[in-house]
Amino acid sequence: QGGEPRAGGMQAAVGYRVFDALARHHGAAFELFASPLNARFSSFCSAAPDVDRAFGSVGSFFSPSLDPLLASGAFQANPPYDPPLVAAMGERMHALLASADARRDALTFIVIIPHWQDKPCWRGRGPA
Repeated sequence: QGGEPRAGGMQAAVGYRVFDALARHHGAAFELFASPLNARFSSFCSAAPDVDRAFGSVGSFFSPSLDPLLASGAFQANPPYDPPLVAAMGERMHALLASADARRDALTFIVIIPHWQDKPCWRGRGPA
């Protein structure tokens, strides 16, 4: 998957207390990038939904079939630190946010990534 050497690993080790606070204060009780080994909540998106479905995966975040699930609400994303993947995630999030805005639905993504000011995926398209 690549990864970014300066990120200190492939993903941040976000503890359960952080996940619980995101759920309690923001309603973000659904992970967009998880696996059965690190998921905090019973349902989540994963990179291998065919294998992970038995453990709670609802599919890949990038699957258009999940658009209804991701149409409104609050979600947390702690993706692998791979700049092309983070850029693709940002594009998908912007599209979902634009659709939610057009419907006047509330949609929030809480994203956990390194401070990569020199990477195009960090600069992205600005706040939504």
